[in-house]
Amino acid sequence: MRLASKHLIQTVYQELSAKRIKRFTLTSLSKSSGVSRGTIYYYFDCIDDVYKEVFNQIILQEVLQNSQSFEDLISEFISFISENKTFCLNLYYLTRDLNRKNYLIKIFNEQLSEYKNEITLPNHFIVGGFIHVLTMWFESNLELETRLVIEQLQTY
Repeated sequence: MRLASKHLIQTVYQELSAKRIKRFTLTSLSKSSGVSRGTIYYYFDCIDDVYKEVFNQIILQEVLQNSQSFEDLISEFISFISENKTFCLNLYYLTRDLNRKNYLIKIFNEQLSEYKNEITLPNHFIVGGFIHVLTMWFESNLELETRLVIEQLQTY
């Protein structure tokens, strides 16, 4: 990944971490990063592509590097969210129009298959249950204690 692209991703992370915002556009990114819209369009087709890359480079990469099992992955993911609430809430609400549930299901199913040789039907329920609990947590603005979220996940 090129330096300008990394700078853009880091800028989005910093901006979304600073305070709750209702709208963040390519124009917002251009202003806050000091990078022209033309350069941004060189790397990304639209703001939704930026959000996906931010998720992959900031959240997923960190979570995966600290995970040795699927259980670790879930635990690290919950910990990341808990430690970065403002960023995660902003990203969640800004991607509301995207098909994020399917995207998350795809990612977690892929990771589940990395940690297990064979995906069985109950494992699909694990991912679905995780996404359900995660969605409910976000819809409550992450107000539920992390401990209670983990307890809910353990029931799945």
